[in-house]
Amino acid sequence: MVGCHLVSPGPSMDASNIACAGPKRHRGIATTRGSSAGLSSFHLNHRLDPMAEALAASVIAVVQITEDVINKCTAYGAAYKNASKDMRRVSDQVSGLHVVLVELHKLVVAEQAQVFSRLPTLMKALNMSNDGHDGQTPGGPSEVTKSVDEARPAQRLAESVPTEHRILLKGLFKKLKRKGPKNTADPHSERTDGIPIPTATIGDSLPAEAGNTTGNASESKNDDKRLPPLLRDCYDELQNLWKKLETKHGRASRKEALVYAFKQGEIHKTLDNLQRFEHQLDKALSVDRTRLALEADDNQRRKDIYKWLAAPDYESKHFSSAGECEKGTGSWFLGGGSFHAWKSQPKSFLWLHGKAGAGKTILCSTIITDISHHCTSDPSLAVAFFYFDFRSKDIEPPSVLRALIKQLSLKSTKTTATTFNYLAKLYSDKKNGQESPSLEELKSTLKSIIGTFEKNVYIIFDALDECPDGHRFLNLIKEIHGWNFDTLRLLATSRYEQDIEKTLRDLVSHEVSMDEGLVDSDVRLYVSRALKDDNKFSKYSAEKKEEIETTLNDGAHGMFRWVVCQLDALRKCRSPHELKKALTNLPKTLYETYDRILLHIDEGNREGALKLLQWLAFSAREVSLREAVEVLATDPDGENRPLFDPDRRFDDPRDISTLCSSLVTITDIDKPNDDDSGYIQEDPGKIKGLTLAHLSVREYLVSESLRTHSELSFFHCGTKLANALIAKTCVAYLLQFDQHYISQDIRVSYPLCSYAAKHWISHTQPDNDDDPTLHRLIMRLLQPGNRVYSIWRELCAPRWRLKCAPIYYMSEAGLAIVSRDLLDNGADVNAQGGMYGNALQVALSGGHHAIVQLLLEKGADVNVQGGWYGNALQAALSGGHHDIIQLLLAKGADVNAQGGEYGNALQVASS
Repeated sequence: MVGCHLVSPGPSMDASNIACAGPKRHRGIATTRGSSAGLSSFHLNHRLDPMAEALAASVIAVVQITEDVINKCTAYGAAYKNASKDMRRVSDQVSGLHVVLVELHKLVVAEQAQVFSRLPTLMKALNMSNDGHDGQTPGGPSEVTKSVDEARPAQRLAESVPTEHRILLKGLFKKLKRKGPKNTADPHSERTDGIPIPTATIGDSLPAEAGNTTGNASESKNDDKRLPPLLRDCYDELQNLWKKLETKHGRASRKEALVYAFKQGEIHKTLDNLQRFEHQLDKALSVDRTRLALEADDNQRRKDIYKWLAAPDYESKHFSSAGECEKGTGSWFLGGGSFHAWKSQPKSFLWLHGKAGAGKTILCSTIITDISHHCTSDPSLAVAFFYFDFRSKDIEPPSVLRALIKQLSLKSTKTTATTFNYLAKLYSDKKNGQESPSLEELKSTLKSIIGTFEKNVYIIFDALDECPDGHRFLNLIKEIHGWNFDTLRLLATSRYEQDIEKTLRDLVSHEVSMDEGLVDSDVRLYVSRALKDDNKFSKYSAEKKEEIETTLNDGAHGMFRWVVCQLDALRKCRSPHELKKALTNLPKTLYETYDRILLHIDEGNREGALKLLQWLAFSAREVSLREAVEVLATDPDGENRPLFDPDRRFDDPRDISTLCSSLVTITDIDKPNDDDSGYIQEDPGKIKGLTLAHLSVREYLVSESLRTHSELSFFHCGTKLANALIAKTCVAYLLQFDQHYISQDIRVSYPLCSYAAKHWISHTQPDNDDDPTLHRLIMRLLQPGNRVYSIWRELCAPRWRLKCAPIYYMSEAGLAIVSRDLLDNGADVNAQGGMYGNALQVALSGGHHAIVQLLLEKGADVNVQGGWYGNALQAALSGGHHDIIQLLLAKGADVNAQGGEYGNALQVASS
C-alpha cells in the first residue's frame, strides 16, 4: 500500500517532513501499513460524530508514534552492531501493534456515532463509556459531548491530541486545505477534492508554539493524559522507547563508539508491555468483529425472510390518502366517545360505515396516523393496517396476513426479538424459504405475534366493501376477533352493506355512521384548501371564491367524491359566464355527475374512451400508463388498417387520462409479479398506472341505468363484451410480431406484450370464443409454423415454455369452438407434451367436459400413458368427474393401468 511515509522521524515533526513514498521495510515488516497521515486524511474527509472523532484522533496519535519508533529502531540497529537483534524484535512487535491500531481506527470510523453501542468490548478495554461519568477519560467522548455547546468539535478534538503530534495533523490539514477553492455555499467550510471540510479544523486549533516543540517529556505528559487509559499507557511506553532511541548514543556517528541505551532486561519488559497492549486491543477487536459479522448475517437473514414473506405494499395507499387530508380532518371522529372507548376497552371492534364517496378512506388514514403517533410513545403498543382497493384484483387472504405479520414483526418493542422469531421459525419450517406458507400457518404466526405484545394491538381495515371476494375476508376478520386477545382492537370501514352487517353484527362493540352532518366539516376544509392552493382558481376574487365554496358545500351532502368531480369541472371554466352557468346547474348525484362527463366526450374520442374504460373495469390486474397507450394504438376490428399502428401512440402518455376526465386517474401502482416491462419504475417499487378514479365509477359503468340510458348506453361495460374486447386487443397486439423483426428488448419496445401473452386466454371465456373477430385472430395466432406462436410461448415462460401443440393449450383453457376447428384442420388429438401429457388429460384436470367429449369423438386414446396422472382414467377419478369416468370406461379405459402420481386407478379412488 502506498501512503504518506514519515521521512524524518521524531515527535517534533512539521508538515515539511511528510512526503509521499512507498512503505519502508524493516526486516520484512512494512512500517506504513495505513500510515497516520493517511488515516488523518481519511479522518478529515469523512466527517465523524464528535465522540468517534475524539477516539479516532487518539488512535492516530498512537499510530504515528509506532511509525516513529519503527523508523528509529532501523536506524539504531544499523548504527549499533550489537543492537540489531533486539531492534528487530522491538520493530516486529511495534509493527504488530501498528496493524491492530490501524484496524481499530478503521472500525471506529466505520461505526461512527454507534461506536459505543456497536463496539462494547473494545470500549470496555479502552475504559471508555458514553454515560458522561467516566472520570478516567478526560479526553474521551463524554467530555467532547459535554463541550459541544462550548466549543467547535474540531477545537475540542485538538486538545485531545498530544502536543508532539498536533503539528502532524496541522500540517496535513493545511496541505489539504490548499487543494480546493472556497465553497461559497458555506462560509464556514472549504473543499478538498470536492468534499466539504470545516474551516475551523484541528490545525486551526493547534497552538503556534506546537511547531517548536522539542518533544520534551514533561510537555507531552500533560497532553497524553487526554487519551483513553489503555491508549495512554501504550503511548507512554512507546514514547519512553522513542526517547531511549533518540539519545545522543542513537544520534552518534557510526565511527563513534556507541553506548547501548538499554539496561539488562529492559528490552524484555518493553516487549512484554507492548505485547500486552496488542493482545488486549486485538482480543477486543476480535470479539466485536465477530459480533458485528454475526449481526450482519442476522440482518441479511432478516432481509431474506421479508423477501420470502412477500408482503404486498400497505403504505402507499396510506401515504397518498393522508396527503389529501387538511389539518383538522376527522376531528369530529377522533374527539368522539366511540373512538376513545374503542381504544381503551378490551376486545373492542369499531365499525365505521358511510355511503359511496363519503371520504371513508381519507378518514381511515387520519385514524391510522393518530394511532401510529399513540403507539410511537409506548413500545408496548402496536398498529397494523390494510387498505382494500377494488383496483387490486389479486389480493387474497394470505396477502393480507403477510402484510399484518410484516408490520407487527417490524415493531420496535421490548419483545421485538420474540416477535420476529415467530416469523423466522415459519421461514425455517418452510425449508428456509423454499416453500410457501399455507393460510393456516400464516394465521398461526400472526396469532403468536399478537400474543407477544404487552398492551394494545390495533388492526385497521379500510374498505371491506372493496374486497375482491368479500365473504372470505370477512370470515378471516371474524376468526382473528375470535382469538379473544384482551389487547386486540379491530377497526373496519366500509359501506353499509347487508353481507358485511350480517357478519359483523355479533362482533362490533362500537358503530359509527358517517352521516352528512358529521362529514360536512371535513368537506368544507377540503373545498377551502382547493380554492386556496389550486392555481386554476387564483384568477377569481375573494367574493367569487366564497360563492363557489358555499355552492359546493351546500350540494355535497357529505360526498367527497362529488366535490372532487365538481371542482374538476369548474377548473375548465374559461369565463365568468361559464362559471356562473356551471354553478347554477350542478348535478345532484354522483351518477348524474358521471353522465355529464361522458356527454362531454368528443365524438371522435368516444371509441377510445370506451376501450379504456372497458380495460380498466375488467383487466386482470392494474394497467400501466404505457400499456394503456398501447391499447389505444391497437385496432383488432380494423378491416383495412394494421392491427397495431405505432403512429397512434400518444406522445405524452399522461395525456391519455384527458379522454375520460374525472372518471380515471394517474396514480402510483405496484409493479406486478410477472415483471412486465410496461411498468417503468419512476420510484423504487412504484410505477405510473391508469386506474378508475373510484369504485363508484366501475359500478356506474356496469349499471342498469347506464345500459338503458338513451344517449349513453354506448358506454355500458358488459362483462362478456368487455372481456371479448380485451382478448381481441391482446391477440391483435401479439400478431404484429409476425410482420417485422422483433429484438430481444421486446418487452421494453412493446410494453403490452407480457400482459397480452399471459392474459388473452383468461379474457377469452368459453362463452365468448364464438365472437367472429376474436375467433379469426386466435386461429391466425395458432397456425402451424407461425413464429408468433413461438413468441407467445416464450413470453409466457416458464409456464408454457414446454413445446406443446395448440390443441393442448386450448383444451386447458376450455375453448371448445377453437379446439374443434383445430382438430378439423388436422391437429393431432393424441399429441404428447405438457405437464399432463396430452389434451385429454389436461381437459380432464380442468373439468372441461365439452372438450373431453370432443376429444373422445375425434379419437383420443383413453389408455395412452404419460403426464401427471399417468392416464385419462386416473385424471377423471382425481377430479371426481363421475359421468366422464363412465364415458371413459365405455371407451375401453384400462382400470388396471399403472403409473402417474398415484400409481393406479384404485389408489386414486381411495385417496
